[in-house]
Amino acid sequence: MICHIVLIKFNPNTPDEEKEAIFSLLKNLKREIPEIREWSAGKQLRKTDNNYDLAEVGSFENLESLETFRQHPAHQKIRNMIRAVGSWTVIDYEY
Repeated sequence: MICHIVLIKFNPNTPDEEKEAIFSLLKNLKREIPEIREWSAGKQLRKTDNNYDLAEVGSFENLESLETFRQHPAHQKIRNMIRAVGSWTVIDYEY
């Protein structure tokens, strides 16, 4: 199994509407991409300058299913939206 964790930080001037649109799409990715085994997305509860704003955690059967997820149009759409208003950090590990 592969665990995929992404931490997202929005630029300071990102409109709340854009943040909410990205979060809504993230929450629903499992419905669109069958390679996702488990999925969760959540907002940061404690706001500080150093904290990230959103997190997503997913599990995948293997690296091939993770790569299929990464190339899926629904994932690409969200990635492009985030790229326009923020940045992210990713870790993928086997367990």
